[in-house]
Amino acid sequence: MWSNVGETVFTPFLGIGSEVYEAVKLGRKGIGIELKDKYFETAVRNVNKVLEGQKQLALF
Repeated sequence: MWSNVGETVFTPFLGIGSEVYEAVKLGRKGIGIELKDKYFETAVRNVNKVLEGQKQLALF
């Protein structure tokens, strides 16, 4: 499966957010679903890391 820049990637089993992390890193939007709170919290932290990195790059 593949997607183009700007498209949305959906993962029904989010886990720690690896797929959404990479989607955002590569210029896509990511949507994921996770039932377990601990996995969801980890996924949020992971995706926030890539978002913070993009903000820092935009400053230079």
